[in-house]
Amino acid sequence: MLVVDGPAAEVPPGEAEPWRPIALPQPLDAAGPPGPGEQVWYATSVPAPERRRGQAIALGHALGALELYVQGHRLGAHAGGPAVYPLPDAVMPADGPLSIALRVDRSEGPPAALGGGAVVGGPLALGDAAELRAEVAATVQAERRTAERSLWLAAFLMMVALLQLHLFSRRPALRSYLWYGLLCASVSVFIGCQAEVWLAFGSYRLDLATIARRVSATLVIVSAVEFTSHFLHDRPPSRALRAVSVAAVGTLCLALVLGVEQVAVTALADAVSAVTAVVLSVAIARAALQGHRPARIIAAGAALFAATTLLSLRPPPWVRDLPLSPVTLGFPALVLSMSLALSDRFTRALAELRATHHATRRFVPYEFLELLERDTIVDIHRGDHVTMDMTVLFSDVRAFTSLAERLGPERSFGFINDYLGVMAPEIKRHHGFIDKYIGDAIMALFPPRGGQSADDAVRAAVASVEAIAAHNAAHRDDGTEPIAVGVGIHTGPLVLGTVGDTDRLSCTVLGDSVNLAARVEALTRRYGVSILITGTARQSLATPDAFRMRRIDRVVARGKSEPVELWEVMDGMPEAALARRLASADPFERALLALLDDDHAAAAPHLHAVLEADPDDGVARWHLEACAAIAESPRGGHAA
Repeated sequence: MLVVDGPAAEVPPGEAEPWRPIALPQPLDAAGPPGPGEQVWYATSVPAPERRRGQAIALGHALGALELYVQGHRLGAHAGGPAVYPLPDAVMPADGPLSIALRVDRSEGPPAALGGGAVVGGPLALGDAAELRAEVAATVQAERRTAERSLWLAAFLMMVALLQLHLFSRRPALRSYLWYGLLCASVSVFIGCQAEVWLAFGSYRLDLATIARRVSATLVIVSAVEFTSHFLHDRPPSRALRAVSVAAVGTLCLALVLGVEQVAVTALADAVSAVTAVVLSVAIARAALQGHRPARIIAAGAALFAATTLLSLRPPPWVRDLPLSPVTLGFPALVLSMSLALSDRFTRALAELRATHHATRRFVPYEFLELLERDTIVDIHRGDHVTMDMTVLFSDVRAFTSLAERLGPERSFGFINDYLGVMAPEIKRHHGFIDKYIGDAIMALFPPRGGQSADDAVRAAVASVEAIAAHNAAHRDDGTEPIAVGVGIHTGPLVLGTVGDTDRLSCTVLGDSVNLAARVEALTRRYGVSILITGTARQSLATPDAFRMRRIDRVVARGKSEPVELWEVMDGMPEAALARRLASADPFERALLALLDDDHAAAAPHLHAVLEADPDDGVARWHLEACAAIAESPRGGHAA
């Protein structure tokens, strides 16, 4: 096989165009590139092959329309990818050299060098026809596979770009996603505009593709600068980085004015690309050294991008054998590193968002969202509400005012947190949630849970009293003030929802049931008991026999016209006190029946009997004192 690279031959007969004798495959610009619309002749002569039959000439890629002449005879036209033309016996000289000429029509666009991916190292090859066809077919298949890989890569980058732009459309404040999307799209277009890609498919518009490649390369630089600045520093580029973008845009404008194939313009564009790669690499490396975690991820991709960019300016011979150009490999490496960095930032942002979400649950109970049928706090709006039957629990520290005066502000603050730290876990453990802390008071709600709302509240109250007793016992010797609480429970309808204005909202519950539960809790001080529930709450219990209770009074709450029964829950009391309370149950019940009939004289002896058996019974003591007061000054019923 013989590569055509001999001296110039004579002009084929019958052609009026002048010769431009250039030995193939010497670059076109060696004789000065012609302008669009001109015709260029290439010619050479080689010794005739010894075998006269079965010979052919192979043409490599050419950026233009070609006509092939051998010994002055036109063998055919050619455009685009490689082709093989058999040599007829008629054109083979009897002796002497073989004259070969090409007429290149450049009327479809700007000039460019002949060749690029040619068979056997040049645009022309002379040899056995069968061997040339096999080699050309193998070359075409290899180039097409390489082109397909490039197009798949370009398509993948475009999908990444669309994803990033979609994310930006949902969150316009995240400008780094905008510039990263434009960067991926620009890299995709740049790869798709490479001559090697489309020449593998046999067609290529040099003028349009070259302009598109210049524009996309400029967008790559601008978007890379903007992305780097917004991603690393959350602000627009500095003056130094902005100057790089201005230089890239200026070079593009110069190319469009002077011509995209001008050697000086190409050199300037390459220089700007190299400077951009170095500047961005330095900026990313500096941020990485300062501890910016995503910058460390990008640094590896940026380094590879810079290396491949510089390598593409002066490619060594081994680079030409790579399946893809160095820049084509460097761009995806940079894009991949940026994707990983964005993913890392997104993961950390998601973790922070989850932490914030969990933190908001400490201020706005998640149970509120569930009852309002909202997924997140973002979905909450002013006026959202639901109406339902629910059990309300109020808890308060006994004599906290005098206790706080004795402790002082700072120790009182610690005391309250100790108290809440004991109460709150028991409420949560029994399926309730705390609506609000009101100084030393707790307001908790127990949602309907298969008819267990009141049971859950009573169990939580009992467990809280027991936990406080254990806390007091554990701190009896260290000087910690003992905690004494009163708990009031009522079950009834209420409205749960949001109140406030456009700038501040609060989740709360409203209704007579809430007010009554608060009044019941206040009555624990009057009677000297720990847990009081209303008759309505007792009727709501699914398993009332599971608790040890006694009815202690019937009162008319302030603002109410109907009397309310009060029941003391005795579970949670010390065993000795509970035994005395149970032993005096019969005389207490007889006394209470007399009191409910307003027969205070008949109730007094029974109350004396209760106090003889259980001197610590605060309910009996209060009733006895009330009987004595009524005997001295008769009056009607009493109000809560």
